[in-house]
Amino acid sequence: MILFFYVLAAILSAIALLRLVLEVRRINAYYVLLFAMILLTNLGYLAIATSNTVEEAILANKMCYFGAILLPMTMLFTVADMCKVKLPKALYIGLAIFGFITICGVFSIGYTDLYYSDVWIEQYHSITVLKRTYGPMHNFYTIFLAAEYLLFAGIVVHTMRTEKQVPKETVIILLIEFSTAAGIYAIEHLLHFKVDLIPFAYVALGFLHLYIIRRYQIYDISYGLSDYGTDVQKNGYLSFDTALRLMNCNELPKEIFPELRLVQYGSNFYKMTSDFYKNVYQWIDGMTVNFEGKEHEKQFVKNDRVYKFNVVRITGFRDEVLGYKMEIVDDTENNAKILDLEADNKSLDEASRTDAMTGLLNKGAAEGDIDAAMSPDTHGTFLMLDLDSFKLVNDLHGHDAGDKVLIKFSELLREITRPGDIIGRIGGDEFVIYYRGWQTDDSLHRNTVWLNDELLKYAKELLGEEMGVPLGCSVGAAFVPQCGHDYDTIKKKADKALYNVKQNGKHGVFIVKDSGENETAGASEGEDAMQLSGIRTTLGERNEIPGPLEVSYDNIPTVYRYLSRYYDSAATVGGIILFRLEGNFSEEDSDAFWNMLKNSLRREDLISQQQKGIYITILADTDYDASEVVAGKIMHAWEIIGTGIKATAEVQNI
Repeated sequence: MILFFYVLAAILSAIALLRLVLEVRRINAYYVLLFAMILLTNLGYLAIATSNTVEEAILANKMCYFGAILLPMTMLFTVADMCKVKLPKALYIGLAIFGFITICGVFSIGYTDLYYSDVWIEQYHSITVLKRTYGPMHNFYTIFLAAEYLLFAGIVVHTMRTEKQVPKETVIILLIEFSTAAGIYAIEHLLHFKVDLIPFAYVALGFLHLYIIRRYQIYDISYGLSDYGTDVQKNGYLSFDTALRLMNCNELPKEIFPELRLVQYGSNFYKMTSDFYKNVYQWIDGMTVNFEGKEHEKQFVKNDRVYKFNVVRITGFRDEVLGYKMEIVDDTENNAKILDLEADNKSLDEASRTDAMTGLLNKGAAEGDIDAAMSPDTHGTFLMLDLDSFKLVNDLHGHDAGDKVLIKFSELLREITRPGDIIGRIGGDEFVIYYRGWQTDDSLHRNTVWLNDELLKYAKELLGEEMGVPLGCSVGAAFVPQCGHDYDTIKKKADKALYNVKQNGKHGVFIVKDSGENETAGASEGEDAMQLSGIRTTLGERNEIPGPLEVSYDNIPTVYRYLSRYYDSAATVGGIILFRLEGNFSEEDSDAFWNMLKNSLRREDLISQQQKGIYITILADTDYDASEVVAGKIMHAWEIIGTGIKATAEVQNI
């Protein structure tokens, strides 16, 4: 029965070597040598078990030792390769010298007393057992083996502690291999078993190692991908298993998505807000269900570079899907037009989001960003701020002085906020702040006092000590999510808090901490509809819509007359642009131009369609030159879309 297990160990060792040769696509010489030594060692143990004489047993024992000396060396080198640890050349040389000395001692068995001082055989349950008394040179083998195991353990522990580029599964299996081999070797020698158990440890080690090698080769990023006709070294490569865990990656993807440097191989933990999650991970996740029915390529623009992504499946026996490989190619030179359009859109977007006077976010951008920042799971503090007696500044000292006060107040708001907070100007002298996180009562009161003091101090420097204006600011504050977690709700709470301050002496702050307590407003819900704030709510947009205001052409004359009167007396001007499609255009062309206008203009702008192919655009607070620039960028964007339909633009001031 014992002989059967030795035969089984030899057969399994041969199967492992055969599977390595047949299943691993590109075979490393160390891998072949490792499995060959496992087979040689286990054949040696089988030969000892079937020996009839001491001479035969000694010869078989030498075969065992030859494999057992080279096996841990090759094992060490394969582990270093898998764990991406570069061993010094001196270590290779030292191990080779030590191994050679040990082999010389082994081959002296039967001729000298250096390695075995005495050797004989015994029969045990129908197998031959080699018995020996160790000589002084056997210590070389013990030291050699201990050094190998220590180096092996050192590499694995180092990988566990410092490396992210090796899957945890690989490290765990390597630890199991190490523990199994070392444990069986120790038990066998400490308990003086008559039967050698180490062949079975080698079989287990071989199959575990084969599993790691196959996975390592399957997700090798340099195999089986096209190179788009460019230098492969300049391209980026990633590989994923079927659970979309990142298994391998080179440098270019890490440069594009720095968050990948933090990802442990064998993991699919990506930050939900990361560029990689939004632009790559979700895309691949969407195509894995029906790979054939989805587009396999996409483009992504970042840092003024255009990248092309291509995904292929990794398949195994009978086209079993084992994972996915992605190639990233820098395709910037072939997409200059895309970059130009991206830059134009970015410029238009920045202009559409910024208040021209103060540099803060304008009403649409501030409301949109704050609404996006709120959720039931986030904590924040929303502030509405309104300047007290600001109209008197304009009336007594002129609009230029009023503009300077607004600019200074904006600078003061920046000083009481952090980089991640949101500040916007939503009206003439109305501002909002969204703090990411709750603010204490003390800090809100302290900041309000400081704003009033600094603002009055500046106004006196600008307008004189006898300026005659009780300038200051009132603040209404509401906590998120206690008072709500959408912009409309939280703004209503803060607006009522601000109203309370205005009714109680101004220049202060009122804080609403939840939906029921601490809330004071000057009117009930029924009465509020008859107040100005209620009328404003009725007239205003219930849902904030991004992009310009769309107006029926029937209403354009009234809007134009009002703006014409306003700009006659205001310190700024507005622009009006007439766009017209020429020639034979379809309804789809007309809709495409309309959608492009909506995506290109700011929230405070206005668009209307007189009829198919004729569009009126009114740009708020925009002079003739700036209107010309906007018209030019829109015309350029239309050319990029490439419908072949010509468009014209005519620009005037209101």
